[in-house]
Amino acid sequence: MRDFSKVSPKIWRNRDFRALPSIGSQLLFLYLMTSEHQNSAGCFHLPEGYAQHDLGWTPDDYAERLQEIEASGLVLIDRETSEMFIRGWFDMNAAMNDRHAMRITKAIAEIESATLRETVQSAFYTTDANRKPDKVKAARAKMIEAIERTANTSNLAQTGYMQRRAQL
Repeated sequence: MRDFSKVSPKIWRNRDFRALPSIGSQLLFLYLMTSEHQNSAGCFHLPEGYAQHDLGWTPDDYAERLQEIEASGLVLIDRETSEMFIRGWFDMNAAMNDRHAMRITKAIAEIESATLRETVQSAFYTTDANRKPDKVKAARAKMIEAIERTANTSNLAQTGYMQRRAQL
């Protein structure tokens, strides 16, 4: 569980957020960004009942609002694993240092959905590469080396992104 998440004041000018069809869907999006279920990767497992209880909504209200957010493209959802990813997460919650980047990498490896894991991984590395390119390259090389050693046991190693990176 995270102690906090950053939410930029620019959220109120974000076209996709403002285009959400109801105050309820805006509230749900803010809940997803800040709830105790959220993690440093912006991708987390959220059983429907938890959100419904926290917000005091009926199952139908929750399903309708979640569909509105998903249709807007602000959130990617894997219904099989009950995981969701906040798109643009790393624009507001980028790694603050190398240690934080490694914790994010660990959280990404724990994502059950292969589709979401690859999407989150790509978003993270794109954002993190802008942080400290030389250190990131060295850390990434060490990580790829470690993944190659544990290729058969790591979810992270099974993503197409890491398999392509290992070939470079």
